[in-house]
Amino acid sequence: MGKRFDTNPLDPEFPERSRREQETTVLPEDVPETHPLFEVAPTEEVTRTLVEEDLRRGGFSEHIPPDANSYPVRQNGVTNPSRKVDGLLFSERTLTSMVYFPVVGLIVGAVVLLRTSRTEGKLRFHAAQALAAQLAILVISRFLNRADQELAGMLFDAITTIMLFIFVFKAWKDRPIHVEAIEPLTDWLESKISRDTKWS
Repeated sequence: MGKRFDTNPLDPEFPERSRREQETTVLPEDVPETHPLFEVAPTEEVTRTLVEEDLRRGGFSEHIPPDANSYPVRQNGVTNPSRKVDGLLFSERTLTSMVYFPVVGLIVGAVVLLRTSRTEGKLRFHAAQALAAQLAILVISRFLNRADQELAGMLFDAITTIMLFIFVFKAWKDRPIHVEAIEPLTDWLESKISRDTKWS
């Protein structure tokens, strides 16, 4: 009965078999040439080039408004948070943080929405979101106080105050803040309150 692995060095045919296994074989020269698996469509290359050029310029040219001077100053496609906002005394970063301050943020958020045009997208979003959050907090807090739930009301007030101060810090550091639960109210406030709105 033969062995499972035929590697016996005393086998007289072993040296010849070993030499044949180590030999390299040369492929014939008439091997067909290889082709790429996927061909890149010419439109993809053009699109890639246009996108790269637009990114180098700091944004997409088709979205540049006709009156570009009235829009926030952009650096590499991002608004400069330390720039002063037209019509208000403070920088974008300061206002974005102030709208989240408990109680004071209600007034600041309303003023920001009333005094800024719709071109101030980021600032208006934060003002509307902070205003919506603080209105929701006031309504829930009043409900808990009316329902004689003093402990629940105190806990709710403490948690929401801490949350608002976290938002102040995040806004100052220019980090994203998004409260999905109040998104419909945020969108409504942002669309209805503006210096461009006609109140007739």
